[in-house]
Amino acid sequence: MEAQLKLIGIQKSFRHNMLFRQINYTFSTPNAYAIIGPNGSGKSTLLKIISGKLPPAQGKVVFYLNEKLIPFDQLYRYMDFVAPYCTLFEYLTLNEQVKLHFQFKKLTKSINSKDLLSEIGLLYAKDTPVNHLSSGMLQKLQLALALYSDAPILLLDEPSVNLDEKNKAWFQEQMNGLIGKKLIIMGSNVAEEYQFCNEKLSISEYKL
Repeated sequence: MEAQLKLIGIQKSFRHNMLFRQINYTFSTPNAYAIIGPNGSGKSTLLKIISGKLPPAQGKVVFYLNEKLIPFDQLYRYMDFVAPYCTLFEYLTLNEQVKLHFQFKKLTKSINSKDLLSEIGLLYAKDTPVNHLSSGMLQKLQLALALYSDAPILLLDEPSVNLDEKNKAWFQEQMNGLIGKKLIIMGSNVAEEYQFCNEKLSISEYKL
């Protein structure tokens, strides 16, 4: 699988605050990318633009899969996005949430939906409503849904923010296993979190 995502002249401002201007950048497999910069620099905003959750003031996002142009309004079918501000259906049980997610996304061949909760140590809570989970359990569930999906693009915004040390190690192990299998783009300002990324895009370079 060859995935290539291009940012062409991307620009965004809020009122009189220019977050970034004229970002021309290409993300492509088999690389893993970290979007870095201090708090408030626009990392999350750029990820939302890439995902289609937020329109740019100028510019466009173009995605090719195996050299075939994918219409931008279909891009959501090819990506998963994990962020603290992305929520699940809080009144569904964990088991129901997993089943619902994979009605829209295919699982990787390495696991099936029945085994997913067992794989991440949450099988005991399969009948628990999502809104009863701790922040760490909720974050791990969101990550698992994305990591075990066969979508070729994985967007991550501070993905280990609510994880304890054991689960941070689990996350790093999972990411190391995905390099080359997905186009990974992560927003973070914590070096330990994006240590697996071999390419970096600094938001600060696009503020002048």
